[in-house]
Amino acid sequence: MSAEAVLEIICLFQQNAIDIIIDGGWAVDAVLGEQTRLHADLDIAIPHKDVTLARALLEQRGYHDVPRPDTRDCNFVLGDDLGHEVDFHTFTFDDLGNNIFGVPYPLASLNGQGVILGQVVKCVPPDWQVNFHTGYAVDENDYRDVKALCLRFNLPLPVDYARFEPQTALAAIQADRDALFVRILETLRADHRFIAAWLTGSLGRGDEDALSDLDIYAVIADEHSAGLCAHPEMVTISPAEDRLAFFQSIGQTALIYENHHNAPPGGTASSVLYRGFACYVDWTLVPQSFAVRPAAANLLFERSHIASAPVPVPLDDSDRIAKISEKTAFFWMMAAVTAKYIWRDDLVFSTSWLENLQLLYDEVNSLLQGISLAYGRGSLTHLQINQTDQSSALRQLCLNFLELKPEIERSGAAFPSDPMYIIGNQLSLIQSG
Repeated sequence: MSAEAVLEIICLFQQNAIDIIIDGGWAVDAVLGEQTRLHADLDIAIPHKDVTLARALLEQRGYHDVPRPDTRDCNFVLGDDLGHEVDFHTFTFDDLGNNIFGVPYPLASLNGQGVILGQVVKCVPPDWQVNFHTGYAVDENDYRDVKALCLRFNLPLPVDYARFEPQTALAAIQADRDALFVRILETLRADHRFIAAWLTGSLGRGDEDALSDLDIYAVIADEHSAGLCAHPEMVTISPAEDRLAFFQSIGQTALIYENHHNAPPGGTASSVLYRGFACYVDWTLVPQSFAVRPAAANLLFERSHIASAPVPVPLDDSDRIAKISEKTAFFWMMAAVTAKYIWRDDLVFSTSWLENLQLLYDEVNSLLQGISLAYGRGSLTHLQINQTDQSSALRQLCLNFLELKPEIERSGAAFPSDPMYIIGNQLSLIQSG
């Protein structure tokens, strides 16, 4: 959730005499005085008496309940269709300052102040934030938050985080990437040629690791797109002048490679390595008139609404049957070719084709189920380093595909009459030595 969206909600509640205290990740960044990482939601502590009005105000802006297994009267989430979520933590104090209902905040834990984009906000103070980040299964995000608080405010690091110390080389790389991301975010927000931006890729999907690169999808105002999205060459190491100047406004570039065949219509696709940072930034720049809201992405900011992509039209039966038939035939043809290369002991070629055959199997299986094949990072198969293991892997792949035969034939698609004949003979040669 962007800083601008957070301030909009704070101002909305202030205008309606609702007193909220920022908690969670945004409270960390508020007391630090800068945004240090992405935040999926906004956590707020709010008097329970104000919940009805707060709900009504957000519902008027398209928010609705987000179902969660731990939802309670005093802890629930409202979200909108743009991906903004507000996590409510409600409480009630009596006249003596005793918490008599809801989330058990001590009174002293709600008297802090911080800053978001230059605006003073109420938030949980640093010492209580560190306290609240203990007593559960903490992760690396928790560690980075708590470490930053402890360093800034001279607080002891809780024992819960001992396993994250000292910082490893891998953690240092991740910290560099996070620092580069903050620099990118600040640059984009300050440049009004950019209408909206999302973090995509593994970080946008939430399945990143310490070596994941940064993938940025940025929307350009149409009046500035001629320069920023120009690409006289489809594949180049020399970006257009305006785009190069933008990349260099973030940091000194060490390497740039562009392949605009990979870009959406009207857009550009650039991979940039910045000097001093150990990760690439994959930039997708798109004019506003061509832009669509990317799926599985984390919104960074949005000055003007960007529409979602239209729902893909499913294949009609005739196209689906044709694709199943084509991919089935190709699977069996290349399975036979792969068997031959295993026999030849060309394990590099056969390794690559064992991977491709698994992908063909997954594609046919998805087509039979009428669903899109889900993206998966990395390899689909395990590395097999000798003829025996590779031939066993190929045989198992073929047996798995044979199990699809009844369903393929029921769909009306074609299936070879005896696809294992030639493959079985070739695999026998391998086994006989």
